Amino acid sequence: MSSSSSVDNGLPNGGNTGVIAMECLPSDVVLDILSRLPPESVLDCKLVCKRLLNILSEWRNQFAKMHHQHQLLQFASIGDASSSSTGLLFTFKKDEKDTTIGSRLYYGDMYNDEMNIHESFSYKTLHKASVSFPRMLGSDVIVGSYNGLICLLRYHHGIPDPIHICNPNTGEYVNLPEYAIREEEEYAAAYGFGCIQSMTNNQYKIVRIYYPASEKYKNGRVEVYTLGSGGWRTIGRTSYQLFTQQPLGTYVNGSLYWIDKKKIMAFNLVDEEFRQIHPPPCYDDPSHNCNYCFDMVLALKGNLYFCHQNNEEHLLDIWSLKKNTTEVSWCRDFSIAYNSACETDDEYPVHPLLITKKNEVIFVHQGSTLYCYDPKTNMVIKLWDDGSKSELIWLTAFPHMNSFVSLRALGEMAESKKK
Repeated sequence: MSSSSSVDNGLPNGGNTGVIAMECLPSDVVLDILSRLPPESVLDCKLVCKRLLNILSEWRNQFAKMHHQHQLLQFASIGDASSSSTGLLFTFKKDEKDTTIGSRLYYGDMYNDEMNIHESFSYKTLHKASVSFPRMLGSDVIVGSYNGLICLLRYHHGIPDPIHICNPNTGEYVNLPEYAIREEEEYAAAYGFGCIQSMTNNQYKIVRIYYPASEKYKNGRVEVYTLGSGGWRTIGRTSYQLFTQQPLGTYVNGSLYWIDKKKIMAFNLVDEEFRQIHPPPCYDDPSHNCNYCFDMVLALKGNLYFCHQNNEEHLLDIWSLKKNTTEVSWCRDFSIAYNSACETDDEYPVHPLLITKKNEVIFVHQGSTLYCYDPKTNMVIKLWDDGSKSELIWLTAFPHMNSFVSLRALGEMAESKKK
């Protein structure tokens, strides 16, 4: 068909038979096709074809569910790096004089095992995510990312508050009610973000716990916000001091996890109760010296991991939690000697970010440099440091999956930032 065809499909090359075929398909078939595309490709379709834009707008909520279901199926049955739509969300600071901390989020594709190791996380592969939120202080601005929704801290009255929720892919965002503090009071805080998954409806929950100095930080007030509910609920108090080692809760399979001294505490998002998890064997080791060690719990490959870093020996042990119907046990999956490649500094922990399908560990050290550990060669290789180590003050990163989950569909009075 020539370019003079009477079919107007919104493209300069109106005679493109592929596009004409899409124009002729029923809306539900088009919706199913689009739901199988990467998020970036869907956004491109909205720009070049008016009919596709109308279909996606009319069936916004249904499309978001269909698209997310296909993403989860692809992620569960990942056969190669290109079939995964998961990546890393970055925020970083390059200059101490920079006052726009938190106003820049970057998204990079998941580490691709088939690519050259230095090309996989080059600065050029990252692009700015469309996020609208005010200036913040501190490096740990990302509370969590789940199903494409991101929870971020906002600082007010000198305390961190997990009240900014956004979807960079759609441009939607909402600010939740701030914590009502008492004047002249100081607080310590712990917080987390997660989701209760179901076949019919997902419930996204934000948890914040504040410990007033007037009570010697011993009793924390626990509040929960369910997206769409319109308000925070106070569910009680806790004596677990979850802010001391790792104030940011780690979400895994319906629970948020923190470390309290030598205890691992789980907060179940379904019944909203705390439970204690027995720690790995390294806690019982006499050589476990807290003066030279960092401990943290992390979500890697969808499972709970415990990371024990011994700065005296420059050794990082990574333990995975194994569960069955009768007991809980821990298995040491990695033991990484990082001093050969990393410039060691006792003030900074090693922070694992992800485990690739080749069983390599990607981690951040000194808050600003990405490394890769290969257990087959027992070697640590630098991936990315922006080429200006002296300027990059810190870097934080979270696994993130772009999606079309709508805050408005969840019941929030969300605003939109144009993409």
